[in-house]
Amino acid sequence: MTDLLTAAKAVIEKWDLIKPDQVPAYIKELHAAVERAENPSWPWQPVATAPTDTPLLATYLDDAGKPKVIRAELIGRFTQLSYCDYDCTEYDEATDCWYREAGWIELVDHWDDDDGCYIHAQIIGWMPLPKPMEP
Repeated sequence: MTDLLTAAKAVIEKWDLIKPDQVPAYIKELHAAVERAENPSWPWQPVATAPTDTPLLATYLDDAGKPKVIRAELIGRFTQLSYCDYDCTEYDEATDCWYREAGWIELVDHWDDDDGCYIHAQIIGWMPLPKPMEP
């Protein structure tokens, strides 16, 4: 209940700052704050609903069973071409091409030769990436 009151208070404090035409957005924000407070896992989604080939945030369980958050992608079968036939590839006779193996990868921006590595831990949820901060 404390989280709910804190979330509502943070939104209510803006009341004096809003203009009449901003009231609908304000009410929507208040409802979202209540939803987040009542459902702490919001907006995490079930793994079965994760889109393929789209960068997102994922939660997995580490070896100690603790949840960790990473930037990840679920690769669909025969959707991403591979430029070599290394361990994590699959050959498709229909297209005569090598593809990245279907599965979850952790995305890493600063690697020169690859963009991520496969995750062998249990993924338990996902959510869309937030928009990057504007400078």
